[in-house]
Amino acid sequence: MKMKLITPLLFALMSVNASAIAGDQSFSFGFSGGYLVPIHSGSFTYINKDTPYSGKFRFSFDKGAGVWTALTGTFKLDKESKFSIGTSLGYSSFTSEDDKERDSYVATLTYGEKVTTVMFFYNKFSEFALNATLNLRYKPFESNGLGILAGASGSYLISNSYLFIYDTVYDASVPKVVKPYFNLNEPPIVGNFVPYYRDITHIAIIYYDGRLPDINLLQISLRTGLFYDFRVLGIILSPSIVYQYPLTKISSSQDWKIHRLICSIDARYQL
Repeated sequence: MKMKLITPLLFALMSVNASAIAGDQSFSFGFSGGYLVPIHSGSFTYINKDTPYSGKFRFSFDKGAGVWTALTGTFKLDKESKFSIGTSLGYSSFTSEDDKERDSYVATLTYGEKVTTVMFFYNKFSEFALNATLNLRYKPFESNGLGILAGASGSYLISNSYLFIYDTVYDASVPKVVKPYFNLNEPPIVGNFVPYYRDITHIAIIYYDGRLPDINLLQISLRTGLFYDFRVLGIILSPSIVYQYPLTKISSSQDWKIHRLICSIDARYQL
């Protein structure tokens, strides 16, 4: 329902602005591409009802990167070219990971050797989305093309994937005869867990690998940033850095949100 209401409104605003400034005012269009950094706030609780263990783990992500690309249009609103409306329609994708150490302990073997076992919870989240943006652009200085922008963004998540692995690293001095916690000669107790060896002293169990079911497909954000317009051989180039503040949670049942920092450059042709 939200998608049906908000997306037409966003494109209606784009059309209204295009019509209102037609005639004496100028229009430029082109392509934008750049780098996207996802910044996660809050966290989410992963619960797997099939797990023989507690099955409840709370996570966030500490690193990630992605790409941003779009078709763009800019409409001048005044003769001095101080105010303009910027629009874009495109896609973005990114991957975020978290592989922090969760626990470790020292064990004493039969002949007194001491070895350290380290356990990790490895998480990876990937997203692919269609994006539409609408910005008010303002250039306060007549001497250069530096300006500020503010507006809104709507994103529709086409796909997502989540990978959750319980990872155990044994000290390299552990003999092969020392059994790991998970007996890899037997099938998993319940569920579709996939245990596998990574090497002699390294095993892992996949808890989850697939789409997250509880996802808000429509994401709404506010955005603000800086840009700089200049011309090269008749083409308007406009590098920018934009921060997007999410109004929508990724999951309706969690407090997990994804902020975005987008560094990009527009190349536009002016009619």
